[in-house]
Amino acid sequence: MLKNKIVSLTDLLTDSIYVPSTGFDGSVVKAYADEYRNFVYCDIGPDDITVPALQHFRGYDVLTHRLINRDELVSPNWQPDILDHLPGYCSPYSNWLDSAEPFAYLAVYQRQPDYSDMHGPVRFNLLFVYGDGVVTYQALYQSNRLAPKAIVLILPEVTFGPNWLHFLDEGKALGYAVMQNPYGKPDFVSCTERGMLRWKSYPKMERERYCRYARQGIRTFYEYRPGIVLPEEIEKGA
Repeated sequence: MLKNKIVSLTDLLTDSIYVPSTGFDGSVVKAYADEYRNFVYCDIGPDDITVPALQHFRGYDVLTHRLINRDELVSPNWQPDILDHLPGYCSPYSNWLDSAEPFAYLAVYQRQPDYSDMHGPVRFNLLFVYGDGVVTYQALYQSNRLAPKAIVLILPEVTFGPNWLHFLDEGKALGYAVMQNPYGKPDFVSCTERGMLRWKSYPKMERERYCRYARQGIRTFYEYRPGIVLPEEIEKGA
């Protein structure tokens, strides 16, 4: 816990949006902070966490921040579910599973006084995690008997990595880990490319969110929720 009890790690995970690979991309926060206050960003290395890097959001100050060790977030006897049996999955299990190095970094952001509610929430929490997106999901949620509120998939500009496009397919490692979690399922799965998500348990695209950020212009998030979709709708990429 933080010394001033601003946020508990359990509450943060329970109400979180999980982003399995994103770097310091702030568009997820900008798009969803009107409804959600807790975000988990995966694939952030220890060398990436610097004070200038944390001060990433216009109109916000870092109210407090600190390192979080593995044993603060992961149950002591937890072991990952090895998913090598799944086709197309390259096992990127990192040394952080057995490492004494910090497991994660928590930053609490406070809106600057000159900005109003139109700019964003008064406060939000961002947990940066150093680890593979699939194993980290298991470690954070399954080991604590929790599930995130949502999963957001940001497609990278370069897709030569072994697992990126596999996040879009429920039959691959991330989808398998999410759907096999006995402690709950996300309310929705969001993707930045319409029609590319192939999660059969989340077939219905029900909402589009628009986010204007930095110099990249407008980014759209397509939210897919559980439901029944007619075959003709699937063909249209609904």
